[in-house]
This record gives sequence, structure tokens and C-alpha cells, in this order.
Amino acid sequence: MKTNKLQKILIGSVTFVAVFILGTSIVFAYKGNPNVHGKDYSQERHEKMMKTFDTEDYKEWSSLMKNRGIITKIIHSDNFKDFAYAHELALMGDKDGAKEIKEELGLGLGNKQQKHFIGRNRNTRRIGQDHS
Repeated sequence: MKTNKLQKILIGSVTFVAVFILGTSIVFAYKGNPNVHGKDYSQERHEKMMKTFDTEDYKEWSSLMKNRGIITKIIHSDNFKDFAYAHELALMGDKDGAKEIKEELGLGLGNKQQKHFIGRNRNTRRIGQDHS
């Protein structure tokens, strides 16, 4: 009888840990990785979103985002080109460069620090220019 109860506790514990690890790894994998799809992913929306980055079309990006999350409060028409450039760097595999720009913009810092960046203007970058 004790063995059966112990097995149930062990199986329950292992299941809980596995679900927890899987859940957190999915959440952390998405952050900052343009190759990981979020919960609202569709091929059509993805293609539209990619076009907004290619054409640096803030208005269309904003429309597609529909005020989703704090990112829509931090990214605005004056700094969208920086954001698009960071996205391109990430796609090219330069995760450090993309992370640096995102941090300059106030992304990925945690909610308290991100709120400091809401509404701040940034100088825009142009893809292909020297950004050092």
C-alpha cells in the first residue's frame, strides 16, 4: 500500500516538473527569437509582419499589433526603424547586436525598467549604415 502511494507521489512530482520545464522553456524560447512563433501566429499575419520590417512601415506594424503588450507603448514611429533593424540582425543570426538595440529601445528589461522608455524618442538607424 505504501509503495503504491509513493509511486503516485513520485509520478505526480515528475509530471509537475516536466510540465513546468516545458512551459517555461516555450516562454523563454519565444522572447527575442524571430524564428519562434507566438500564440497568434498565422502564415498570413507573419508575411504581413515581415513586410512591415522590410519596408519599415510603422503604421502597418502598429495596426497588426493592435496594442498588444508593452512593446506597442515603447515602439513608435520615431524608433521603429531601430526595431526593424534589430529584427533584421536577429534574422541574420546577430543576436548580440539585436539584443543591444532592443535594450537601447527599452525592450527585454523587465516591466519596471521598460515603463521608463515609454514615449522616449530615439535616433533612427538605417540598415547598411555604420551603427558603431
